[in-house]
Amino acid sequence: MITPIKWDDLITDADWIGALATILDDIEDGAQSDSNERAMLQGQLQTFVEKSPARLFALNEIASRVSVNVMITDVARRIGEINARNVELSVAAAALGEQVQAANRDAGRIPRITAEINKARDAILTVKVLAARLSADKPDAVDAIRAVLDGLSSLDSIYR
Repeated sequence: MITPIKWDDLITDADWIGALATILDDIEDGAQSDSNERAMLQGQLQTFVEKSPARLFALNEIASRVSVNVMITDVARRIGEINARNVELSVAAAALGEQVQAANRDAGRIPRITAEINKARDAILTVKVLAARLSADKPDAVDAIRAVLDGLSSLDSIYR
């Protein structure tokens, strides 16, 4: 939580030292706070530098350096977050690449599977023709061939 500073009530050097100490304590307490709070603390440091008397140059230097350090820390955090997202993206891209390779391997199998289905379909058509020719001569052979055709008909329906 950010302690409000009553800038107009700061009169003595001790008041200004106390204000800077309060801001620094808030920064230390808020080291893990969100970026909005850190930005507000950074704003307080800038206000301190702008409003403090010139004779407190040393305190202004401290406030300026701390402000820069807060900014650098925030930037470093964000870079860390970006790097973490980049790692996640790399992992996801690698997984996607593996899936694409698997899909390509499966796609490579499709022509062979299609060729086998075409052969089975041709065999079914050949058996149908044979059954038609045998139907007049040997009815028992026709029954056997029809049983084979019934078993193979599922292949023909898959193809269509």
